[in-house]
Amino acid sequence: MLREADKQGGTLAETDLSLILSCSLRTIHKNIDRYLGDFERVHFCLKKGLSAEETAFAAQPSKSR
Repeated sequence: MLREADKQGGTLAETDLSLILSCSLRTIHKNIDRYLGDFERVHFCLKKGLSAEETAFAAQPSKSR
């Protein structure tokens, strides 16, 4: 959804997502924070030279709550 909006030259704010997905703004914010944390862990591992398999094991993305 975000990529499609970007292709069309638009941007969706967290409040837009919460309305479209019928989720609270707090839920959207938590998911964004979790995604960014997971991304940072993966980026760090790859920067250190770990393989994709090692990175998957070491970074272990957080589970959805």
